[in-house]
Amino acid sequence: TLGKPQRNGRFDWPLEELINTAEAQRRGVQMSDLEGFGYTRDRLGLVQEYFILTRLLDDYVDGVQWLRNNPNKIEPFIRDAFGLLHSLAQKNITHMDFWAGNIMISPQAPLKAIDFENCFATITPHPSETLGFQLGFFYRREVYKLITEAQYDALVEEYLDQLPGICAEKFNEVYQASKHEYVGRKQRREVFLKGNLITG
Repeated sequence: TLGKPQRNGRFDWPLEELINTAEAQRRGVQMSDLEGFGYTRDRLGLVQEYFILTRLLDDYVDGVQWLRNNPNKIEPFIRDAFGLLHSLAQKNITHMDFWAGNIMISPQAPLKAIDFENCFATITPHPSETLGFQLGFFYRREVYKLITEAQYDALVEEYLDQLPGICAEKFNEVYQASKHEYVGRKQRREVFLKGNLITG
C-alpha cells in the first residue's frame, strides 16, 4: 500500500500485475492492451482498492469456456497454447499462472494471454524447472479433465523436441509434481528464482 518493494524486491500483487502487464505490452506480447489503472484511498489516505483497465476482447472467450464448447478439440488447443507460451518466452515474459482460464480465444485472431499478476519479465536461471512447472500446472488446471495424462505427456514431449537446452531430469522432477500437487503463488516464484518446488 505504500508503493515500496518488499524485501525480495517484488511489489504487492496488484502493483506487480500493473508493472508486468505494462512491460508485456511494451514487448509486444499477444494480450489485451492496457488502457489505464486507478485506485481508491481510505480515510487515512492509504490505497484501499486497485484496478487495471484493459481493452475489452469482444470476440474472445476464455479457454475454459471454449473447451466446454469444444471438448473434442483439446489437442489443437494444447498445441496452440504451447505456441502462445513459447511466444511469451521469446520475449522473456514468464507467465507463472498459465492455464486455460488465462488464455483468450477468438476464431478470427491469435490466442491472447491475460492476467500477468504472477509473472516475470526477466530470464530465469532455471529454465528447465520453470518450464516443467508451467506445463505441469497447465495440465492440472482444467486440461486434465479432457485428455489422458499419457496423451498430454506425448504432446509435451512433442513440444520439448523443439526446444534446445532443456534438461530432461530437472524438467521432469518439477513437471511430474506440478501435474498432481497444488502449487501456491509464492511457491511458483521459488521455482523461477531458485529452481525449487516445495508442494503441499
